[in-house]
Amino acid sequence: MAAGGRRSTKLAADAMLGSMARKLRAFGFDTTYMKAKSDSAVLSSCSRQKRVLLTADRELAFSAGKRGVNAILVSGETDRARLKVMLGVAAKMGLRLTRGEPRCSTCNGSLIKLNPPGVRGRVPDSVYRRHRIFFKCRDCGQIYWKGGHWKKLRRLEKLLDAKSKD
Repeated sequence: MAAGGRRSTKLAADAMLGSMARKLRAFGFDTTYMKAKSDSAVLSSCSRQKRVLLTADRELAFSAGKRGVNAILVSGETDRARLKVMLGVAAKMGLRLTRGEPRCSTCNGSLIKLNPPGVRGRVPDSVYRRHRIFFKCRDCGQIYWKGGHWKKLRRLEKLLDAKSKD
């Protein structure tokens, strides 16, 4: 849960936004990835689960509005550009996007902290020697650590931090 006991905003990313969905999960948004679903199934799922739809498909965004589903039409060539658009459109719509704890970028599961002995033999030896904090997904078992990719994600996450101060 987010600070103060609030739940994170529930998002759903359509098939064109898989990379963005993975990053949003890492940033603490409960984000489902609707890769192989029809437009009708995506809208039904968003409505039932009370998720905000992120889509790059104008027709799907229009259909969402007609069905009472909040949708953000995302554009841009990079995740940075898409994230900026998402934040801007959400603000214009009056949607407050609340983050929780980081989630598994693979399956959207919750993460638990592990000490190094808990990952010995499950990560490369070089990673084991360099890192002291690890996280494991409760659902799929994926193991994470703050490696080189973390720094890139952190730079992107600063957009969210800046927006929350507005």
